[in-house]
Amino acid sequence: MQLKISEVPAEQFQTMNSIKSYKRQRIVQSVLILSSILIAGTFGSLNSIAESNTADDKIFMLGMAREVTTLNPFTAISDDEYVILGLIYDYFCYPQEGNESYPLLTESYWYMDGAIAGATGSDFSVLSNSSPSDWPLGSIWEYNLTQNVFWSDGVPFTADDVKWTIDTQIGPNYMIYWAFQPYTRWILHVEKLTEYKVRIFFGDIDKQEPLPASFGDTLGFIIMPKHAFTDKPVTYMAYDWDGFPVIGTGCFMGTSNLEDEFIAHESISLVKNQFYDFIDPSDGLRKGLGPAFGKNIDIERLQITFFSEASTRELTLFSGQIDMTNIAPNTYLTWINNENSPEYLHPISELSDWQYSRQLSINAYPGGSGSNNPMRLDPAVHRASSLATNKSLLVKQTYKDMAVEGIGLISPYAADWWWEPGDELSTFNVTDGNGTVIFSYQKPLRDIMNYDIDTANQILEAAGYVWTGEPRNSVRKAGPLVAERLGSYFGVSPEFVLDQPLEFDLLISQEIQKDKEISDLLISEWMKIGIKLNEKMVMGAIWSDQVYSYKYEIVLTYWSGDYDPNYLLFPPTSFALFGWNEFGTANSTYDSYYMTQATTLGYSERKVWVDECLKWQYLSGSVNTLVYPEVCHAYNDLRWTNWTGYFWWFNVEYTSVDQPTPIGIIETLIIIAAIIAIPISYFIWKWNDKKKRMLREE
Repeated sequence: MQLKISEVPAEQFQTMNSIKSYKRQRIVQSVLILSSILIAGTFGSLNSIAESNTADDKIFMLGMAREVTTLNPFTAISDDEYVILGLIYDYFCYPQEGNESYPLLTESYWYMDGAIAGATGSDFSVLSNSSPSDWPLGSIWEYNLTQNVFWSDGVPFTADDVKWTIDTQIGPNYMIYWAFQPYTRWILHVEKLTEYKVRIFFGDIDKQEPLPASFGDTLGFIIMPKHAFTDKPVTYMAYDWDGFPVIGTGCFMGTSNLEDEFIAHESISLVKNQFYDFIDPSDGLRKGLGPAFGKNIDIERLQITFFSEASTRELTLFSGQIDMTNIAPNTYLTWINNENSPEYLHPISELSDWQYSRQLSINAYPGGSGSNNPMRLDPAVHRASSLATNKSLLVKQTYKDMAVEGIGLISPYAADWWWEPGDELSTFNVTDGNGTVIFSYQKPLRDIMNYDIDTANQILEAAGYVWTGEPRNSVRKAGPLVAERLGSYFGVSPEFVLDQPLEFDLLISQEIQKDKEISDLLISEWMKIGIKLNEKMVMGAIWSDQVYSYKYEIVLTYWSGDYDPNYLLFPPTSFALFGWNEFGTANSTYDSYYMTQATTLGYSERKVWVDECLKWQYLSGSVNTLVYPEVCHAYNDLRWTNWTGYFWWFNVEYTSVDQPTPIGIIETLIIIAAIIAIPISYFIWKWNDKKKRMLREE
């Protein structure tokens, strides 16, 4: 769970409904319409920014989308929500990025076996596996907590907070608290040894079997203040808590107005946590989480302004009114290619450090809704649809060459764990109901999943799907062979298969504009192999209900996660069904690969099984990673400089000397209008030229 600026798609404004002969007049009208829209959407946010800022305040202005709906770490979903939560709260144990240290509630850690734990103070009598010999090396990890850390209300942080936070999420509460399941699924017990030392006992919660934990150094869950919830039921934070009051150990804290600001949802203000870095008057020592890691922040107040439209948010940064925000890829390209962009503006595009990726999932859960098309389970459909997914075109057309073609859930950013298919031969077979191979194709592993419409059609033909009309321009239907195969593989009755069209609903979120673009491309390409997709655009809440109860047929989704592979290899397992598993997959081979990597301590040995997991994902067809998009954000250095390192909020320095004047809104609109007018005028010219040629031909 790293702090990150997530990609939020830009809104698009339609400035022209038709092209008329009065092209000069239409250009002026279009620019004026655009300007009026931007002005109307901007002044409200800018006024609130201006009113809350003075020349001498060390205020950092961060722009965000309006998708932040909670400050409860156990119900938060969006990346922006975790950006805010990561500034208020702290994580238990997380690897450092590069050469920079990041303040954590764990100062150091190491692993042991039961014999060592028993000889150094652990009490095994409270465990179902009560013999120290039951606990292999790496199944018990000891964590030395960071000392002299305080909650934002002044109460000391201790091992009681750690034990209580973890105990609340494990055992019978595991399915209630789903936010950090890739970690909590494998924790059997937490033991407090001293006020600043805990041991965590890892194993399988279903079998109550001790297991080594290769990811024991990456437990990225937020620690909560026990004293704030002692009078609440154990389910309170999962079901009833609205996120207030906010009491954390992070570098920022809320003001007395935070709850009212959050409800109003225009902007919220966080101030520097008074106990993050302070001098204790009782002994004159510098204390807090910051000093423990040599960190301090120059930001005295962080103002987060929410924008309903991405274009307004981007314009506000362009004009110098906010300091940082995420931007759309199209905006990034426009700014870097615009010689009139102000010098203080710095757009950035890069693969995300939280491994952001986009997936297409075909629901592989055999149960699910009875109305779901059972042909979604067919491996032949999985493979054929994968071959009909043109990832190269997706990168070029939808992501403007600002993405890498997808392979598995782990992205190229995680260089230590990244896997690429090699030259070894791979074979895919289509079998009949008796398991006899009736079609086969073989290619090098690196090529076998490449875009290939001809092979995709051959697969579906061999599997028993027949055209209902013109080939490559009509939908296929299931013939007798399909009914036989699905009956044998999945126990599906023939009446639910025979003569049914090869047609699926494609579930997409209306909040993510990129989903629509991807959907349009898939609908066009898959029709070439006789698969009809019906776009089903829904609100986020409906999307979640459909996906996590496996009521969908095909869905567009996204993933992001830790550098350590355990986090992103966990979702496709059967252990994550009805939790993190959006795919409905429950494959014993994949489960075995996952468990081996999760329990293998050495890097080289573990990497072998991480590779096997990613190879399985690559070939599955149900977990189809489309792309790793670059994420774009931008900052201006009018008020803040020294934008360096992974953890920029610790590094930026306030300056108010000899800074250039921000571009005003009117000047900004003129620049943007000029930029927009160029392609519009060119398009009009081309259109009129085409009409003239058509008239001459007539």
